[in-house]
Amino acid sequence: MLAAIAMLVALASSTNREPPADAEVLRAIPQVTRGLPFVVGEFRDDVVIVKNLLKQKTVGAQVETQWECVAYYTRTIELGVPFGATLKKPCVTVIYIDKVSVVK
Repeated sequence: MLAAIAMLVALASSTNREPPADAEVLRAIPQVTRGLPFVVGEFRDDVVIVKNLLKQKTVGAQVETQWECVAYYTRTIELGVPFGATLKKPCVTVIYIDKVSVVK
């Protein structure tokens, strides 16, 4: 099981309890290994993202929220040469995202 932790700080002017977008979480996940076309390739399939609010605190005019985002996916490696083969492994990656929004 793969477990990686990344920190991402984002400034947002939206509502305080709005969870991070899926695209924001996917950008924070470490990139897959780049392969050679028609020889070897690595992909992420069946991605499911679960977002949990860890804490929220107000500091002056700012609201700081910390989110724990867990990405469940299937890591797929396809081999093309000399014999075609596909390897699939379920993986989990944990990402922590801090958001700061200004209270108007």
